[in-house]
Amino acid sequence: MGELTVRVPRYEVTAAAPIFLLAAATLAYRFSGLYPPHDAFSRLLFLAAMLFFGFQIMLALILLLRGYSFRDLGIRFWGFGSVASIMMLCMALVAVETPLKSVWTDAYRSFGGSMWGWIEVGLLMAAPPEEFFRMFWQTRTGRLLNNAAAGWLVASLMWASLHWFIFSQGRTHLQTFFVVLDILPYGLLLGYVTRRTQSILPAILLHATKFVWLGGWG
Repeated sequence: MGELTVRVPRYEVTAAAPIFLLAAATLAYRFSGLYPPHDAFSRLLFLAAMLFFGFQIMLALILLLRGYSFRDLGIRFWGFGSVASIMMLCMALVAVETPLKSVWTDAYRSFGGSMWGWIEVGLLMAAPPEEFFRMFWQTRTGRLLNNAAAGWLVASLMWASLHWFIFSQGRTHLQTFFVVLDILPYGLLLGYVTRRTQSILPAILLHATKFVWLGGWG
C-alpha cells in the first residue's frame, strides 16, 4: 500500500488556497439572510460556485489536469476493515448512554424522514467532497511541514472551520465556536482513517453512515 502521491505541495497549496476561500464564501452566502437568490442568473451562479468550490470539483480538475490519477486522489478500494471495527466500537459506546433505536430514529428524522434525504445529504453532498478536501489538505500541508501529524491537525481544523457557517444559525459566536470545536475529534478520526488506509473511500463510508454508528450527520 503506497503513500498518496504529492508532487509539488507548495504549488498545489498555493493554487488551492483561493478555492478554500471561495468555498468558505459560498457557504457563508448559503447560510446568510441573502439566500436564496431571487433571479435565475443568480441562482445559476450560486449553483456553479457551490459545485466548483463547495464540492471541490475545481480542485479535483486541477489535480487531474496535472496528471494525477484517480488512484492518486485516494480512490483506492481497500481499508474497509477499519470501518467495521470503528462502527462496532462506537455503536457499543453510544448504546451505553442512549438506545440505538432512539439514536437511529432521531438521525432518520434529521434527513427529513426519507432514504433520499440520507442519499442526497449524507452520501452525495457531504461525504465525498469533504473527505477529498481532507485528504488534499492533510497530505499537502503534512508534506510542506514535513510532519504528517501537523498536516492531519491542520486539515481537520480547516474542515471544522467550514462548518462555522452551518452551525452559526441561531447561535452566538461563542456558542458556534464550541459546536465547531465539538466536531473536531470526529474530523480527526476520519483523517486518521484516511492516513492509515491511504484511501478516501473508507472515510467516505464512515462519514455517510454516521447516523448508524453515532447518530446525526456531519
